[in-house]
Amino acid sequence: PQKTTFTIKGIYKTGYYEYDSKMVIVPLKTGQAMMGYEGGVTGVAVKINNFFNADKVAKDIDLSLKQFYNVMPWMLFDRNFFQALHTEKLMLGLILSFIILIAALNIASSQIIFVKDKRRDIAIIKTLGLRPSNVAKVFFLEGAIIGGVGTILGVIFGILLASYVNETLEFIRAFLQSIVSIIWFIPTHISPSITVPIVPDFFPPDIYYVSNGLPSIVRFSQVFMVASISFLLSVLFAIIPAYIASKYKPAEVLRYE
Repeated sequence: PQKTTFTIKGIYKTGYYEYDSKMVIVPLKTGQAMMGYEGGVTGVAVKINNFFNADKVAKDIDLSLKQFYNVMPWMLFDRNFFQALHTEKLMLGLILSFIILIAALNIASSQIIFVKDKRRDIAIIKTLGLRPSNVAKVFFLEGAIIGGVGTILGVIFGILLASYVNETLEFIRAFLQSIVSIIWFIPTHISPSITVPIVPDFFPPDIYYVSNGLPSIVRFSQVFMVASISFLLSVLFAIIPAYIASKYKPAEVLRYE
């Protein structure tokens, strides 16, 4: 191996652990002399405005060079890593869908229990002349309001959490560390050889390949889509208790009252 002494002029952080821990930038001539490539290089990097079009640009360059050189877009350098991220995103979307579905079912079940508890009142107002359609509207609007308020609060807290996710995780880690310190306070004073355990980071860089904490980007188009689906599911499940309330017959309900 070639050995050369360098003077460090600066340390950079890209946020990607693999680059931050292994990549060193040196002058071109120095690198050529060190590796034995006098006047030559092992590769040329091409920077484009929209990096999501790298695969299309790579195909065009490959055709222009008549496939004499190996042209590779950035997506293929860490194909397994990006495929794992894609799979993780799909699984998170699936889990989120189940959470929304369960929340909508909880709204429907609580409304059904509420309707059963109020069946005597429903029968009385029906006896006074309120039509079944109006009874259904009351409980339908109640379920829709609950779903709407819950969706709005969820969007607000979700955006705040996504915007300050690293600060939130650090606060949780510090809180857990304080609890661990309190628990181990007496043992550490009894025996000096006992040390307080350290609560590890939730996203260590050597495992998750991120150097500056968990990256988070709020895409308002996705926020709007998730919020719309949540509200629509709440509205759809509100139809069930509204239908049950409209079908109560006053004579049967009040027979033993």
